[in-house]
Order: sequence, then structure tokens, then C-alpha cells
Amino acid sequence: SNRYEVLLTKYNISKDENTTIVSLNYDTVLESALCHAGIPWHYRHVSTIVPRNPCSIRVLKPHGSLNWRFHGNKPPIEIGTNYCMSPVKCESREDNDFDEQMIIPPTQIKQTIMVAETQTPEVQKLFREIWTEAVGALHTASRVFVIGYSFPSTDLHLRTMFHLASRKRE
Repeated sequence: SNRYEVLLTKYNISKDENTTIVSLNYDTVLESALCHAGIPWHYRHVSTIVPRNPCSIRVLKPHGSLNWRFHGNKPPIEIGTNYCMSPVKCESREDNDFDEQMIIPPTQIKQTIMVAETQTPEVQKLFREIWTEAVGALHTASRVFVIGYSFPSTDLHLRTMFHLASRKRE
């Protein structure tokens, strides 16, 4: 049993459409533990052709995930997942024909790297939706589970998100 399985058992996390888990880890260990425990879950806002129950546990990953595929840098740009637990294989075939993992490093400039001059509209939209929903989930939740956060001084964006959620709760 791993730490996530202990967390799921200790806090009696089961299929609950009101549960949101915010994971700041790029890996899929949490998702694997949810699958192993038979708990349905889904990523919000990440396109997929795999059917998922929107009434299951929401997993928000404000820094992206190793199993989210980013393809191309000119239209059509694709961001999606097949819910595989293994990382997307990074490949480059031609100038605009590549696959890589969709991750955003938790740096001081995370917010500013998400502007039109540096990122595609698809990337901006995806992370804006995830970040907005994370604030909303933190605001309305009766229980909040944040995985993989050490409050680094470089992640001012996420600190601001927590502050905004806290102010909304007051």
C-alpha cells in the first residue's frame, strides 16, 4: 500500500461527486491509487475520447500531468489524455508534428508564461479553466486535499490561488 491508498482509506474517500483533489504532482501515482481502490475519477477540462463519469471525483492538476499529451505548436493544436498511467512518450517528427507531456513548471513566472505572446490559446484556456476551478473547489469544499505542495517561494501563482480561495470562504 502506498501513501495515497492510506489517504483514501483514512479519510474515507470514495465515489463522491463533491470531492475534488488538487494534485500538484506531474506523476500519476494518485490516479493509480484511485483506480486500484475502484474509485471513479476524472480530469476536468482535459479532452479525451475515453468515457468518464463527470459525477466521479475530480482530479485537478494545476501544473499538468505526464499523461496529458500536447501535440503541435501551430493549429491544429491538441491537448488531451487517454487516461493511461504511463507518461506520454516525447517524440519529434517534423517542425509541427511532435508529442510531449503537458506540464507547467511551478516557477515564479508561471502566470506570465501563460500569456498570448508565449502560449497558444488552447494551453491558456486549459490552464485558466483548471486554475479557476481549483479556486472554486477550494472555496466551496468541506474537505480539501492538496497533494504534493511544499509551498515553494517560487510558486507565487498557487499561493495567490490559495489566498483568493481563503478570502472567498470568509
